[in-house]
Amino acid sequence: RVINEPQATAVDLSGGSSRSWMLLPVLGFAAGLGFSVLELLMRPTLTNVKDMETLFGLETIGIIPQYPETEYGYIRLNPEQRKGRAFKAEEFVEKPDLRAAKEYLSSRQYLWNSGIYIWKTSAILRAMECYLPELAAGMDRIGRSIGTPDYYDVLRKEFSTFPNVSIDYGVMEKLSNLYCVVGDYGWDDLGSWQSVSRVQVPDEKGNVVTGNIVLIDTNQCIIRGGKRLIAAVGVKDMVIVDEDDALLICSKENTGKIRRVQEQLRARDMEKYL
Repeated sequence: RVINEPQATAVDLSGGSSRSWMLLPVLGFAAGLGFSVLELLMRPTLTNVKDMETLFGLETIGIIPQYPETEYGYIRLNPEQRKGRAFKAEEFVEKPDLRAAKEYLSSRQYLWNSGIYIWKTSAILRAMECYLPELAAGMDRIGRSIGTPDYYDVLRKEFSTFPNVSIDYGVMEKLSNLYCVVGDYGWDDLGSWQSVSRVQVPDEKGNVVTGNIVLIDTNQCIIRGGKRLIAAVGVKDMVIVDEDDALLICSKENTGKIRRVQEQLRARDMEKYL
């Protein structure tokens, strides 16, 4: 079943409302957009659902870092505590600066936080009831209304009261019994502009461009155009995105600050530009 969220929010509706229409004893959840080069590369990490159901209740997948990335969160493992192929997730770390990212890479104790979770339905529901009780109660009411004439009214009513909190912050990072399976396969979080140059083939000067673009002495840029012509001269390490009603110009090293623009637009009731 597809549950259409009536408004944009960080909350996870699909995992919790499964209380009343449980399809599988074990569910997977991926926060945001993740990219796996080949699905087959992921299969050694997840051997089969039956093993997961037997050994684990709640866990995440951490990706072995390939370089010091400052746009990802990290998970610090406890190598002394493990269950089968999974290690205890000791700490969630927010996006670090470059110095810290280099230290994480060399320590071999930190993994990229993929935002991919595997859980028993019963386990995640218990966790939601503990850490987000109002959310759990609302999703239970939505679940019970599925298949009734009141479903859409209940969905809109309950959803409008949900806190705008992700499953990561609201539940997973608060758990003391969360384990992490190590993933060693091609993965990229497509939530950052920096990732574009890793999943698209750049030109001979390292530029990744889409649209009507003219480049002169321009290097290592990501440029996405629309109807208008974009001419870049003597530009390096920039992100330029042209839409019908907005233009973004940002240095690559500051792409993490784009969220501040989003916050200001929301504060000014200018969400139509998001």
